[in-house]
Amino acid sequence: MLYKFYTIYDRKSGLYGTPFLALNHECAKRDYQRIVSTQSNEFIAPDLELYFIGDWSSDTGVFADGLNKPEFIVGAIANE
Repeated sequence: MLYKFYTIYDRKSGLYGTPFLALNHECAKRDYQRIVSTQSNEFIAPDLELYFIGDWSSDTGVFADGLNKPEFIVGAIANE
């Protein structure tokens, strides 16, 4: 089975956060919106971006698509 992995990039620190799973890009956007809209993240939300980092196969244990770099999904305004 393939699982989609995503990460949130912080433009100020230049670092990617801990990867998380979502069923698809739309579900990941919803999760991202929930994360950036929490009160504790309200101040830093403009600095955060959502990226897709690949499909991981539970059958083979490896990332299946061979992305060379993270794929941008959405920026600070996640209600697109």
